[in-house]
Amino acid sequence: MKHLPVILLCLIVCSSCFAQSSLVDPCIPDNEKITYASNFEGNRSILITEETNIRTESGREIYEITSKSEFEDKQMKFLKSTMALVYVWSVRKFPDASFESKYDFSVKKDGETKISDFSTIRYVFRGFPFEKTKSLKLDIFGRQGDQAYSVTVKVLKKEKVKTEIGIIECYKLELGMNGFWAGFFPKMHLWYSVSPSHYLVKFEGSNMVQQGKRVIELKSYTRSP
Repeated sequence: MKHLPVILLCLIVCSSCFAQSSLVDPCIPDNEKITYASNFEGNRSILITEETNIRTESGREIYEITSKSEFEDKQMKFLKSTMALVYVWSVRKFPDASFESKYDFSVKKDGETKISDFSTIRYVFRGFPFEKTKSLKLDIFGRQGDQAYSVTVKVLKKEKVKTEIGIIECYKLELGMNGFWAGFFPKMHLWYSVSPSHYLVKFEGSNMVQQGKRVIELKSYTRSP
C-alpha cells in the first residue's frame, strides 16, 4: 500500500478559526471509551471507536481524543478549559493508498480555536454551556482570515433518544450557517447527554464534502470509576 502524506483540501469552513469563547470544560472523564455506528445514505454502517485521555502538555491540561474506524483514524487535542482545538492528525484509508494530514494550532486569544476538519465540531460542542444559554452566535473565518462567516448553534429542546444501551435524555442542538451561506450548507442536529460529560448520543447532517445525510448513533459508553 502506498502511503501518501498530503494536506487534505476541505471546504472553507473546514480549515478555519472558530471563535468560541463561550464554550466550557465538559468534564470528560479520563479513559472514557465510546463506540458509534456511522451510516451514510443508508449504506453499510461503519463502527467508530473513540477514547479520551487527559494529558498535560506545555503546562496545559488537554483532552486527547483518538478515533478509529475502517476508513479513517484520527487523533485530536483540545484545551480542557475551553475545548479549543490545538492539534489534529488523521489518516484516511483506501484500498491502494492512505492520505495523511496533520495540523498544529496555537491559540492566540483566550477561547479561540482553529479547526481543520468540520467533523471535529461534534467534539467541540460537548463544551456548549447547556445550563447557561440557549444559543450561541459564532464566527467562522476563512483560510486567509479575511472574511468571517456567521453560524448559530442553539438548543432546540430536551429529548429522550433510544439507543442500544437504553433511553438517554439529551439536549438537541441545531447548527446552521446564517445569511447567504445558509442556502448552501444544510443544518446539522446533534444530541448530547443531559448528564455530564455531555457525550454525543446522535448526529444527523451532511458530511459537508459529499451531499447526502450522515447519521451517527451511540452503541456503547464506558468510563472509569
